Amino acid sequence: MTTDKALHTLIGLAISIGLTAAVVCNSRIDASHLTRAFESADYLPWVPLALLAYVIGMLLRGVRLAVLVERDSVLGTIDASNIVAIGYAVNNLLPARLGELARAWVLSERTGLPYARTLGLTFIERSMDGLVIVAIFALSAARSQDAMAQGMAVVAMSIFMVASGIALTMALLPEMAVDFVSLLTQPLGNKAHDAAVSAMSEMVRGFTVLRDGARAMRLVILSFAVWAAEALMFACILPCFALASSYLDYVKALAVMSATNLGILLPSTPGFVGTYHMFCSSAMQTFFAGTGITASVALSYAVIVHFIFFATVTIWGALAISVYGIEFSAFASLNRSLMKAQSTPVQATAQIDKASQPDAFWLALTEAILSDCANHGLDKVPVVSVGQIQEARRQSTCFMLRQLEALPRSLNLACRLAAACIAFAAICSTLKPFADLSLDTRKRAVDWLSYRGPGFGRRFFKLLRSLLLLAYFENASVIRSLEASEST
Repeated sequence: MTTDKALHTLIGLAISIGLTAAVVCNSRIDASHLTRAFESADYLPWVPLALLAYVIGMLLRGVRLAVLVERDSVLGTIDASNIVAIGYAVNNLLPARLGELARAWVLSERTGLPYARTLGLTFIERSMDGLVIVAIFALSAARSQDAMAQGMAVVAMSIFMVASGIALTMALLPEMAVDFVSLLTQPLGNKAHDAAVSAMSEMVRGFTVLRDGARAMRLVILSFAVWAAEALMFACILPCFALASSYLDYVKALAVMSATNLGILLPSTPGFVGTYHMFCSSAMQTFFAGTGITASVALSYAVIVHFIFFATVTIWGALAISVYGIEFSAFASLNRSLMKAQSTPVQATAQIDKASQPDAFWLALTEAILSDCANHGLDKVPVVSVGQIQEARRQSTCFMLRQLEALPRSLNLACRLAAACIAFAAICSTLKPFADLSLDTRKRAVDWLSYRGPGFGRRFFKLLRSLLLLAYFENASVIRSLEASEST
């Protein structure tokens, strides 16, 4: 763990301990009163309904993530929801908000997008969440009869207006935002200036999704729906403690939800233990003061809401991690793996033996991969004669096999084993060799293994696709064969 992350963890631990002590000491909570509050609560059917509301909210988060990447990759709602759950689960189990990095990394693995790009998309999601939460807090707190709550609503609305203006500027006038940061950081030296400009450039690149009016409106609607579902979870727990007497109490639940989620933006321990309970119970006592709510009931309410959030998303995320075959150690070793991959030798692309003939399996796999890539938004294969296309595919296959041979022995063996598994699965499921299957069948198999299959399969096909595209569009022999067809 780096010094910065260790410091962040220590600060979060100190804040969590301090806030937990503040809840217990300043509220003068009696343990017996807290026990009676739990014992007298009416949990059915409200806790199952709250759990259902939270699951719906998670699925809506998945839909929003799929909308964010829809122009760059194919991502189903379940896959996208699993990615979101993994991020939250890692945040609940590991310090320093590592869940945001883990979420971006898993999104990169599942979609094939660059890690920097998925990290920017994660930042966009969190920014939209912050704006929506502030707006909900401002609107709901304004309905409160409490003078302090109304004052907080005015402050929140002011923050919302300023933040919205900044977001629109970054979306519509990205050059102005980058120039402003550049001018602001020039006195700090070249290193700080370059880092700030690079970070801002990545941010504004993500905000370009807001330039499409229809798409931006879908994202805004989905963001409000996400937090409305979470507020419904908070509202479902109110009847457990006989706190829901009118529709206005459900409006107050919106304020409690938004105040709690704004509070946990502070550094905290994994799972937001302490901070979550402090802000949730304090918000309950503020917005439900007219109901005579006690500190014990407010804290009991906070504990139950936090348990539903923590247990649901942690179990969901853990199951998703096991399904995708991802280990926690992979997150920590990501940079080392990338550096090792960059040091792997690559042979010259121009040297392709025209006399060599790959076997039918590899040629059939090459045909399916190149066709599959065209269907996922890449440039379509140039239309040339059948003979030229076959020769280009043969040369591309030869290049790919040469590069696989150049890999370390263990990786080369793993790739060969994966290919053997594909060939064996084709024979078992269709009673035909892979090369004898129709192109559509091979393309469907490649699509599933590339985007929806097990983790190793996705990485294997990502490697094959990269090598084949490099050979097909950049290799000198392939270019000459294509130019020859154009000249005839």
